[in-house]
Amino acid sequence: MKKHNLVEQARLSFDRELHTDTYRRLHSDAVHLEALMNLLEIHPNKRYLDLGTGNGYLAFEMCRRFPDILVTGLDIASHSIRRNRELRQEQGIKNLEFVSYDGLVLPFQECWFAGVISRYAFHHFPNAVLSVQELYRITDPKGFVIISDAMTYDDDTSGFIDQFQQLKADGHVHFFREPELDALFHAQGFARESQFFSSISFPRDLSESYLRLLDETPAAILERYGIEIGEKTIHVTVTVMNVLYRKVL
Repeated sequence: MKKHNLVEQARLSFDRELHTDTYRRLHSDAVHLEALMNLLEIHPNKRYLDLGTGNGYLAFEMCRRFPDILVTGLDIASHSIRRNRELRQEQGIKNLEFVSYDGLVLPFQECWFAGVISRYAFHHFPNAVLSVQELYRITDPKGFVIISDAMTYDDDTSGFIDQFQQLKADGHVHFFREPELDALFHAQGFARESQFFSSISFPRDLSESYLRLLDETPAAILERYGIEIGEKTIHVTVTVMNVLYRKVL
């Protein structure tokens, strides 16, 4: 699928879902949020970017905890961005802005942010090399980028988890393997500095397409991803890499 088609597919899906109760329940995780906050490197009067901000879960919390920084929440889901702006105004938060973009080129000047954090979004980026080049461009010298996203296990040689994700039309591109993500960032001038691992589980409506994919996949791989089949739903559990990369070149 072409890059712009993937972006549009993701935009349509997330504009429908981001502010629903179901989405909030699935993606709100106080323990994970606290761990990410501990990984952040915050300095007063600096700018920070929440890339793929969604419903603003992370951006709002950053602004509440650190009122002396400026946070930008960026996303392709323009309707959700408008709703985030309304919520920001209702809550009287002054150090936060929300911006929509085309899903490819980041609409900011060079060295604009002290740090960037992207939670559960990187697998939707249709051109990962361009995305990391853009992250390098917009971060300060010695700035950081935190990627928090699900990973593919090394023994998933058939790409089961990507096939599973792509059965839902939400613009999924690729869950990276850990060495693969490192190589991508290292090639663009970043070095891995710190990390932790977490997990997330989510359901899909059960269909014949999922059942066929399960039949074609070794049981050991299904067990790795914690596949659980209910009467109407199928659940998958994925390990999440939370990695801080430092701009070094």
